[in-house]
Amino acid sequence: MTHTLLIRPNSRAINYQELAKDLAAISPPIWMALRAAELVRKGQYIDVIDAEVQPFDIEQTKAEKVELFPSGNNPSAYIQEKEGIDNLAEEFRRRGSEVKVWEHIPEFDFEQSPLWNYFPMGKYRAHNWHCWGNIPRSPYGEVCSSYGCPFKCTFCCINDFYRSGFKERSLQLVVSEIVMLRKRFGIRNIRFTDEMFLLRPERIEELCDRLIAENLEDLNMWAYGKVDTIPKFLPKLRRAGFRWLGFGIESGDETIRRIIHKGKLTNQQIKDELERVRDAGINRSGSFIFGFMTDTLKTMQRTLDFAKELNLEHVNFYSMMCYPGSSEYEEVKKLGWELPKNWREYSQYSYECFPLRTKYLSNVEVLRFRDNAFHEYHTSGKYLEMIKEKFGQKTAEEILEMAKVRLRRKLYE
Repeated sequence: MTHTLLIRPNSRAINYQELAKDLAAISPPIWMALRAAELVRKGQYIDVIDAEVQPFDIEQTKAEKVELFPSGNNPSAYIQEKEGIDNLAEEFRRRGSEVKVWEHIPEFDFEQSPLWNYFPMGKYRAHNWHCWGNIPRSPYGEVCSSYGCPFKCTFCCINDFYRSGFKERSLQLVVSEIVMLRKRFGIRNIRFTDEMFLLRPERIEELCDRLIAENLEDLNMWAYGKVDTIPKFLPKLRRAGFRWLGFGIESGDETIRRIIHKGKLTNQQIKDELERVRDAGINRSGSFIFGFMTDTLKTMQRTLDFAKELNLEHVNFYSMMCYPGSSEYEEVKKLGWELPKNWREYSQYSYECFPLRTKYLSNVEVLRFRDNAFHEYHTSGKYLEMIKEKFGQKTAEEILEMAKVRLRRKLYE
């Protein structure tokens, strides 16, 4: 019988610096768990090593076949870790193993469930913000109800990563996986990996009805959505266990959002929609990017000001990365702009982080602005008062401690 070893390398220390110790999440590797299910179903003997949470010594590791998976579950994760994964693959080949590196989402049988009993589920932990309000961060689980994304934002490489296009999974299967995570592993903190969860309202409402009927206690789930697809049945989402929704807002400049194909809503419409989410008792996470091709200091300040005006419970602030596989990547190559020279430079929080310049700003200016914006947002009195009111004084203090962590940056040290 063929022996296949599935491995996820450990790269958090490189990609997150000081944030890796306590703040960054350690997500269970859902694609690796799906691949494990597929191989076992085919009658193969497998071993699983998740080096993010388990000791791993290549000197003590032997297998006929080895399959390597990036640490994260998204396109940028693989890009940031490519160098380390490629080096590990070469070492296994040198030792005589047949090696497969999963650069894209495998063509799975979508109607199978991840084989989580091969993984130490109690060792995974949710994002710190996902559990604000004194909710234990472990154990932590992931569920996938759809693969891929039907949209084509210019800066995004998702469609290159999901080669099979956009596909939805059986809701019955999705619900059974949530029930299994809650009852077998005691997991209440769950992330939906869907790139576009809030896409078809009738489907999501049916999912909520099914989950409510299961009467699961204390679920703390979160999922992604688009602001212009926020449904009317938000209270039902909350009853089903969705305590957080994440939105890619990207820019506070309406012209830039149109250029990057990020919807046609005005800033006021975005604000109104996100207030509906808040009023339903669901916390909001927003992603913003500094350094789009036409960004200036003025437009980046507009993005920061808009983020502060929205006063979301959680924000991700990114500097613009030109990822291989995005349409913007080809455009930037034609312009002759400097791109990262190694894969670690694609990592948002790494020391080597090398974001894209704009037509008007250097990448040093972009990165410095992003890092200062992160600090400014998380130390503002308006924000901390809201956090204290919703999650308590301890959470506000944790955020202030987080804001003290200043990432080292090779570009401007």
